[in-house]
Amino acid sequence: LAEALIADRGWTAAETQPCWARARELCERTGDTAALFPILFGQFSTSLSRGAPDMHDLAQQALQLTQGSRDQGLIAVAHSMAGMSNFARGRFWVARVELEIALSLSGAAGRTTTFLAADHNIAITSLWLAMNLLMLGLPAAAAERAALGLAAAHRLGDPHALAHALALYCRYLSILGDVRGLHRAAEDLAVLAAEHRFPFYAASADIYRGWVLAERDT
Repeated sequence: LAEALIADRGWTAAETQPCWARARELCERTGDTAALFPILFGQFSTSLSRGAPDMHDLAQQALQLTQGSRDQGLIAVAHSMAGMSNFARGRFWVARVELEIALSLSGAAGRTTTFLAADHNIAITSLWLAMNLLMLGLPAAAAERAALGLAAAHRLGDPHALAHALALYCRYLSILGDVRGLHRAAEDLAVLAAEHRFPFYAASADIYRGWVLAERDT
């Protein structure tokens, strides 16, 4: 239910957190640790999008849960979570290390039992790393990572994952200040969101369209 709510109403929808909390309660009651990680990821993603202070604790719980695991893909996702939470806290050098570890593990994962495909984690993590590299004053390296992230998202053939990646790419371009590139990316996101009826991403595209118009009027 939480996943469906995210697709329809976005990561910050108030209804998602109770769903994740109930799912986690059931996992802990039954001792089903295998199902706990995707729930932690869901809780983390919602908290990250809302800027909630528990996002860092959730990322640390994910890292602890993967200790001793041989699933490289799962460990990669945990490091991605740690990287994103550190980015949100302004700890850009720490975030860079965590995100680069995640990409290294995702690239080496091969067959994995994780709930996210390796290309999915590569796409999202690469785009977060691109934003992080911009904050560190490394635009050339950021552009390379952004391109790799978009390419990975297109390989997936998953419209929702591609919409997520395009929204992150729009954020990257807005930080970069590339008005022309942001216009193209926002239009691509708008078309994809309309085709697959993703109201959250349609709204995101409209926000970036507005940003473009505001920049052109200044």
